[in-house]
Amino acid sequence: MFHQPRTRHGAVLILVAGIAALLISISLAFLTRMRSDAEETVVTMRETQARLMLSAACNYILEASRLGWETTPPGEQTPPVATRPDAPPSPHQEAFGWIDVRDGRIGPRLSQGEDVLPVSPDRPQGDSARFPLFTGFRFPMYVRERPPYAIRLDAVYNPIAASGPDEGLPWLINPDPQPQASNRWNGGNHTVNPTVNDWYDYKNGDPRPRIRTMNRAWFRLWRDGPATFVVTCGAGGTLGYRLKDWNVNDPVTGLPMVDHALFGNDYETFRDLDAHEIRFWYRVEWSAAVLALDYHNLDHELGIDRDHYMSWPPNASHTWRHSRRTQMHAKNMVGTISWVQRLVTEPTNW
Repeated sequence: MFHQPRTRHGAVLILVAGIAALLISISLAFLTRMRSDAEETVVTMRETQARLMLSAACNYILEASRLGWETTPPGEQTPPVATRPDAPPSPHQEAFGWIDVRDGRIGPRLSQGEDVLPVSPDRPQGDSARFPLFTGFRFPMYVRERPPYAIRLDAVYNPIAASGPDEGLPWLINPDPQPQASNRWNGGNHTVNPTVNDWYDYKNGDPRPRIRTMNRAWFRLWRDGPATFVVTCGAGGTLGYRLKDWNVNDPVTGLPMVDHALFGNDYETFRDLDAHEIRFWYRVEWSAAVLALDYHNLDHELGIDRDHYMSWPPNASHTWRHSRRTQMHAKNMVGTISWVQRLVTEPTNW
């Protein structure tokens, strides 16, 4: 009997192999695309973080101009916060602007004492001892384990008991609010006068940085004029240190400009971090001008998209009956950033 050749099995095998190869190709293309998207996302995230540092730097410039200073210098020279119960309080004094509004001299000068450097040929008007001209400070940004003066987020500090001898009784036995510190105002009893140790724990917080928030973003300020600053905004692991400062010592302190221990004493590691970092440079100017406290912006009032340059006095005849008449709408009580200039190339000093 004649039998027809059985070639169907070979065709099925070729078809299955082709489909498998096609699936492998699609999977590789998908994984490659996913890797590319992940790398692009990292770059986008770092650019966003770096741009956010401009806002952080401007806020620092504004607040440092008037809100005052502790007894320690700014930035990296600030020592760890004291937590000892017997530690003396750190005076916080008000300042009067980067250009002192009282006499036009270079500031910030504190309310108690001049706090300025002596007059010299290159500084005929003296200079601020807090942030001298042609000086830079770096500000690594991270989240503290517990910020100063942190308050618990409990919605109810004195819940009414549903059972027991106090069932249904609204006893206000716990202070409202309560600190995030573990002491809970001296054990959480009814006293409202915490001990000295409790107060310092609440006031100073826990300055240790949260691990997941480290090495993400930073900004650096270089004061190149009485009220102008070069702002370097960065996102990456260099913490604001510069590559060219690796083997340079500070002319004043004699200490290395870069803390090598933070990078495992390895120059190549630091150079790799520098190569993958995102940086932007800006130049900004501070002004002592503020909006009058009897004015506020329409954008704060209407709650919808309106021209935020429109302002009006809260006692004007054309205000609405639902108007919130409050001076707290004036948000620039510590000065104004007059202008922000994006620098296309890296400046010489930053």
